[in-house]
Amino acid sequence: MLSMSPQDGEIAPNGIDGNPVSGSPQRSVYFEQRVDDPGKAIEFKETFEYTSFAYYPKIDETKVQPLPSDWNGAYLAERPPHIVFTPQIRKTVAEIVGDETNSLVKARKIYHWIDANIRYHAEEEYCVIPGFATACLSRRKGDCGIQSTLFMTMCRAAGVPARWQSGWETKPVRNTMHDWTEIYIAPWGWLPCDPSYGVQKSDDPKIADFYIGHQDSYRMIVNLDYGRPLCPPKPSLRSEPADFQRGEVEVDGKNLYFDDWEYDMKIFVDGKQVS
Repeated sequence: MLSMSPQDGEIAPNGIDGNPVSGSPQRSVYFEQRVDDPGKAIEFKETFEYTSFAYYPKIDETKVQPLPSDWNGAYLAERPPHIVFTPQIRKTVAEIVGDETNSLVKARKIYHWIDANIRYHAEEEYCVIPGFATACLSRRKGDCGIQSTLFMTMCRAAGVPARWQSGWETKPVRNTMHDWTEIYIAPWGWLPCDPSYGVQKSDDPKIADFYIGHQDSYRMIVNLDYGRPLCPPKPSLRSEPADFQRGEVEVDGKNLYFDDWEYDMKIFVDGKQVS
């Protein structure tokens, strides 16, 4: 954090990797200010810096190992309402995976199936979708977060640990909110997977499958899980109960939906504004 206004904003603690992630998996800064003049706009500002880099581990199907003996089922279970092993999901996963036992191969099969069968589609606000994975499979479409939840659900149903990750894409041409996933494959640990980016158009498998286990450098990671309490907890309903990217606002204990306030985000690289 470089600066903030008001200066007494409360920074949530770091998320701490584990099974599950502890600390604050959905990272935030909390501001509070008294409204003295309802006709005057109130502004909250924060300026921070972070380091972003591409991640390209050398993964090999022949070197995959079983999960650690003390894994204890972490990130393999259902998590209603969004991660649910419905009969249709179990049936689809069984058809995709078959008798495969290699966890990396299973994840790749699921990723390719989603690429071939689930088209990207701008989504409704998440607060009105009863179940992300179920909706995605039944409609055969969804945005980045909905596709990611279906991928996580299918991976878990296939015995591959999978979890949520999200934040912002910070490409030089634009910045936008984005959701993706991580899968746990021993011996490499957590590997990023971005289902909505899909299989890349290339005859080279290393390029085609780049987003299965690798990640580009244009990411600002904000969330290591979805639907976790903010810090401090928000007493009113959240506009976005799953994700956390635009922030949340409330007045007198009542939530203000996104159309009741505005936000602005600027990104600089080496002192030069890029978006």
